[in-house]
Amino acid sequence: MIHVKAYLDAKESVAGVHILIGGFMEPIFSPFFDIVDVQSNTFRYCGDGNEMMEGTTYDDAAKYTAKVVLDSTANGVLKCKSLDFRYLSSIVTTLLHLSLGGRATIQEIARKLPGNCQEIAKTYEAVYGVPVKLEQRGYLDDLYRTMRDLRDRNPQDIYSYMSF
Repeated sequence: MIHVKAYLDAKESVAGVHILIGGFMEPIFSPFFDIVDVQSNTFRYCGDGNEMMEGTTYDDAAKYTAKVVLDSTANGVLKCKSLDFRYLSSIVTTLLHLSLGGRATIQEIARKLPGNCQEIAKTYEAVYGVPVKLEQRGYLDDLYRTMRDLRDRNPQDIYSYMSF
């Protein structure tokens, strides 16, 4: 994307638009990434749990992109900064839905709306009728080291380190 942006910046007659959405929440909360275990109601994280995650859903990214396409004044790098949590029960995430460009820590996601973890945990527990567990999987330095080691061993096998 850096090369595309540099190319567009060099063209006077072309205005490029880059839409930053973070990660797609449907796969992020799928079993592959092992962040959320809906069987045990466990949310897993590296670091202290206060690191920001940015993302949106497929549907919201499509809606936002359609609006940008129809806006003749849109150019540059666009990023929606609003955050709206809504409970869903029938999509891949099975848990929460972040609106376009939302930002939240894993502890906020694990427990509901912005607020302290105890308040958010009580809301999740009330909605689903089960207690929530938070599981720290190490610190960020450990995560980066593990991912780099796996990537260095076999750079072509992105699935060996991507899910971390």
